[in-house]
Amino acid sequence: MRRKLDSKAKLTKPRISLEVFVAPDCPASQEARTIAGEMRERFPALAVDLIVLDGRRPAPRQVVATPTYLLDGEVISLGNPRREALAREVALHGVRERRRLHLCARQSVGARSDREEEKYQDD
Repeated sequence: MRRKLDSKAKLTKPRISLEVFVAPDCPASQEARTIAGEMRERFPALAVDLIVLDGRRPAPRQVVATPTYLLDGEVISLGNPRREALAREVALHGVRERRRLHLCARQSVGARSDREEEKYQDD
């Protein structure tokens, strides 16, 4: 039996976020700003946030040095990564997220179809 796709389970491109934490007095932070800009240009769908740790708000607990790169909240680099390594990590993360969303949507559709089949069997 062929299952119909539930309209609520539409697949969408995931919004991936890259947060780059820098400090005003950190010499490596200027390079981090440049890298953040390059990632923004290279991956238009990537949400890139440059966060300056200037003491106005506390740093997240996983940020122990600057620059620090977080991809969807997970530390992927303390210090500036190689550009190609960072680009590869962003691309792979995007693929993993799309697969995860696809599997979730399929499971949602499958669960609903199973419930509908049970309903008709009970009648």
